[in-house]
Amino acid sequence: MFCPRYRRKIFLQADVEQRFKELVHEGCEELQIVIVALECDKDHTHMFLNALPSLSPADMMAKMKGVTSQKLREEF
Repeated sequence: MFCPRYRRKIFLQADVEQRFKELVHEGCEELQIVIVALECDKDHTHMFLNALPSLSPADMMAKMKGVTSQKLREEF
């Protein structure tokens, strides 16, 4: 689970949620991570991921948050 900064309700807009999911899928393909489940609520998201042991959970989340935040800020 991770939350946007200050738990802003960014997923109230359907297009933001859809684009977020697309970005996560793209990032996971790049890092060879399998998405088991991905769901968004209005102010947070739950992700169940399957990755190689060489990639720590903290590293995975840092990369996902960095990519999605940058792209969503540019587009919306």
